[in-house]
Amino acid sequence: MSKIVKIEKDNMQAISHLFEGWNETLLQTCMQGYMGTAYADSGERAQAAQITVGDFVFFAGDPENECAEKLIRNVTGEHSRPYLLLISKDDTWNEAIEKCLGAKAVKKTRYAIKKAESFDKAKLEKYEQSIAEGYELKMMDEKLYHEALSEDWSKDLCANFGTYEHFSHRGIGVAAVYNSKLVCGASSYTYYDGGIEIEIVTHSEHRQKGLATAAAARLISECVEKGLYPSWDAANLISVRLAQKLGYSFDREYTSYEVKRN
Repeated sequence: MSKIVKIEKDNMQAISHLFEGWNETLLQTCMQGYMGTAYADSGERAQAAQITVGDFVFFAGDPENECAEKLIRNVTGEHSRPYLLLISKDDTWNEAIEKCLGAKAVKKTRYAIKKAESFDKAKLEKYEQSIAEGYELKMMDEKLYHEALSEDWSKDLCANFGTYEHFSHRGIGVAAVYNSKLVCGASSYTYYDGGIEIEIVTHSEHRQKGLATAAAARLISECVEKGLYPSWDAANLISVRLAQKLGYSFDREYTSYEVKRN
């Protein structure tokens, strides 16, 4: 019986052809050997593959391959996340996911955002300075890194970095603090050569105050100064509107499947 195999970081050429043309930074971070795991039907020239980075699992290749079902069921294996988002560009993969996982796979709509040609520096500065009274923006340091990881609502700001040393070397984050406590953050969910994937989250008690706008504006400005591109993908229409406010443009809707581990 065929088995799926783990693709090591120095062997990404075995699956790179399957993901060719898929402009997704989370795939890039895995292909470049920085974050994530990959599995396929073969360690040579694979015909079907899976890449997992953080909460996201991507499928490519032939969904009718004899290992396709094993790849789909593999999402509930070694991962420690409470839920995962399964994504493919191929409707046939989506059909295979639904058939294989049934009601465990909850269909969700996400929103792709176009890469911005440039950002309006003056507008970003205006948003940074418009932060509500009593709040302050700070670059994420070691204290804020550990504070973010200590609570469920904020841990994804840094969770894909194993240590603060890793985060300080390749990550970047902006925190909005209130009474010296983290209440909102905009940070690098992942990184790749030349950029980051943005993660933004606000504590439920501090929403509707413009904190996400201010923190994201500061993060984008910091990225531009460092020569990094701040990539944005939206989970909902609120995120789409915020992205557009900051200088991005909407691209398209796409399908994902949320799978809870328990």
